[in-house]
Amino acid sequence: MEGESLLERIVNGDENPRDLPLALLLRITDDFSAERKIGQGGFGEVYKGLLPNGINVAVKRMHVDAHTVDDRLFRREIISPMTINHQNVVRFLGFCSNTHYMTIKEAGSGEIIFVNVRERLLCLEYISNGSLDKHITDELRGLEWETRYKIITGICKGLCYLHEEKNISHMDFKPANILLDDHMVPKITDFGLTRPNENSTTMGQHFGTRGYLAPEYENTGKISVKSDIYSLGAIILELVTGCMSVPDKNNVLRRWRHRWNKPPTLLQYQQVTRCLEIALQCRQQEPEHRPSISEIVRSLSQISPCFDEDDMLDINPLELWLPSVLKKEISCSIELTNNTRNCIAFNIQLPSIQYSAQPDKGIVQPESKYHVQIKVQARDVREHDHADKFIVQSMKLSEGLRDEVITENMFHQEAGEVVDKVNLMVVYGPMNPQKYMPAEVDRPYYELEEKLQDSDGTPMSFPLDFLKAITCNFSSESILGEGGFGEVYKGVLSSGSIVAVKKLFDIHLKEDAFRNEVCYLMGIKHPNVVQLLGYCAESIWETMEFPSGSGKRVFAEKPKRLICFEYVCNKSLDKHISDESSGLDWNTRYEIIKGICNGLHFLHEECRMVHLDLKPENILMDSTMMPKIADFGLSRIFGEQQSRFFTNNKEGTLGYMAPEYRVRGVVSYKADIFSFGVIVIEIITGGRDYPWDYSYFQQHSPNHTDPSFQQFTEKVLESWKNKFVTTPNYKPVEKYTKQVRQCVTIALKCVDPGMEKRPNAKDIIEELKAVDQEVHDCI
Repeated sequence: MEGESLLERIVNGDENPRDLPLALLLRITDDFSAERKIGQGGFGEVYKGLLPNGINVAVKRMHVDAHTVDDRLFRREIISPMTINHQNVVRFLGFCSNTHYMTIKEAGSGEIIFVNVRERLLCLEYISNGSLDKHITDELRGLEWETRYKIITGICKGLCYLHEEKNISHMDFKPANILLDDHMVPKITDFGLTRPNENSTTMGQHFGTRGYLAPEYENTGKISVKSDIYSLGAIILELVTGCMSVPDKNNVLRRWRHRWNKPPTLLQYQQVTRCLEIALQCRQQEPEHRPSISEIVRSLSQISPCFDEDDMLDINPLELWLPSVLKKEISCSIELTNNTRNCIAFNIQLPSIQYSAQPDKGIVQPESKYHVQIKVQARDVREHDHADKFIVQSMKLSEGLRDEVITENMFHQEAGEVVDKVNLMVVYGPMNPQKYMPAEVDRPYYELEEKLQDSDGTPMSFPLDFLKAITCNFSSESILGEGGFGEVYKGVLSSGSIVAVKKLFDIHLKEDAFRNEVCYLMGIKHPNVVQLLGYCAESIWETMEFPSGSGKRVFAEKPKRLICFEYVCNKSLDKHISDESSGLDWNTRYEIIKGICNGLHFLHEECRMVHLDLKPENILMDSTMMPKIADFGLSRIFGEQQSRFFTNNKEGTLGYMAPEYRVRGVVSYKADIFSFGVIVIEIITGGRDYPWDYSYFQQHSPNHTDPSFQQFTEKVLESWKNKFVTTPNYKPVEKYTKQVRQCVTIALKCVDPGMEKRPNAKDIIEELKAVDQEVHDCI
């Protein structure tokens, strides 16, 4: 129904919160049935609403009669959250203010009378784990410390947003008004008592909850922004100790040590101690002695992100096997895997000058992999010599830092960070290919391996048997991914180096796609384009049964087409796109945008090539999160004086295809620019949060000057600015806000339906350089 689809669009962020029909809220809550009731407070009940697409929402039905708060409370709960957008505040979706008459039978007389019924309802984001008060226990039970600390920091960030960005005092801040989602992320709710921030004011009627009320408000009715700070102190005490009484720090640490069953780490000690200090400062009787919320957030941010010191990098392999006779320099690869949501810096201490690591330090992005190339000089060694070992140090960092700022001194524990150390043993002896390689590579293929690893070499033809050997006969365990034309496998060489092998599907094999990808990439070398290493074009004879089912078999020639590329370890860009509240930090997203544009400019200007299938799935990310454009099966080459042509073969991916290419078959460089614009929007917003409806876009001509596009730009800017304000290392905020604005502006120009109005890749690079220079001059 229309009402449900409207609410679905609001949930998806395509519509702003608005007045919702009462009939809609009745339908999705099953007429406010008892089975849908999920909570009750002093001012109303909360019900679960189920939309047709399976998404849940929360519907708050407020008590409105002569004995409860009048419509002022309702208006306040609408006005306060209407413009709020923060990951630690419950999202407001809509409201309903309905007054109608209904007939009821009067008790006693049985007479039918009309009754004026007032319905006041709020529709909110559904939060699955209930309120915080259901989860608070003492130190020996319930939530782990890491979860409690994340909840504390999340509550503080949400309150900072309300105080500093929205100029709102909550005035009923307590665990019952803090909800927890599936990932235990806290979200502040219930804005019925909120007030605009003022230095001090006095309320006649007192509302709130004993124990969380600031003394100046409870005794005299005076309220200020510091009233919420007092309540925050009580909440932090409860999360740390399970109660609101003033604790003894040593006793609290003793109890947590009993829970951990070992002495606290330096980080745990700092976190517990800092939280207790903040809580006691917040509970000061005099408001002026309490800290501001920005001071609290800053104090917490000075402590490293919470983690278990064993929860660092996975290192593979932990033993570096080398042949017992080293007649020449040999190299192999170590894979560092970060399975956490934090940035992890690493530093490699080498056993001696006979070893080198490239790079020897850096940052592994969240949920990513990083490859380090180890080189060993030629030397005489004894078999099974275990004396040599590498030390791999790692520690977690806050967002926003880049590889170039990492120094060895950062890994000294004296600096206040918890550093994990792993010994990587060097073992000399006979190679064990079954353990360290998918399949043994015969000696005749050693020369092929050497050529394959030669960075100055040219792509060459490889035998099918060689590619079978390094991929363990294309085993399912070696599959890296699958596309429309084939599967990609990991190929492991005897040295430990890794390559990617793309095996085109036998069925519906497209020779044109194979030739395009090989021929076009043969001479291309650019850091933002995946490098071609070789190919295989063989045919094999196999027996096949007649389709008639007669049982007769014949020999048939089956073509095998494979392409060998450099291995790019961090998968494709679509696996990393997430909204700005999680996932990649802005610096990384910005560098990805610039990297894609540089690769596109190289293809257009140097190679005269149009990609025609540019999308996040065809952009691979290396260990440093550098983007590399891949998959050139649909690409085309222009002649010297050619800039466009027409085709009837309009292949590609809907949503990324330029309208003139999809509808009329016009092929030009501007088709890639349109795709680039869509990708930039996805990188910035974390999803397909386009400022247009695609079906509408095909029939009309919105452009970057439309009001809807301008509203989209402001929405994105506000969201990122909120992130920058609460994240260390993003100062000054104006610098990064300018970068976001410029990227959004460029993206909207790129998706202009008029292809001539779109910029080219060189123009975009110049615009990004200009904003970087402008930002640099302002600092």
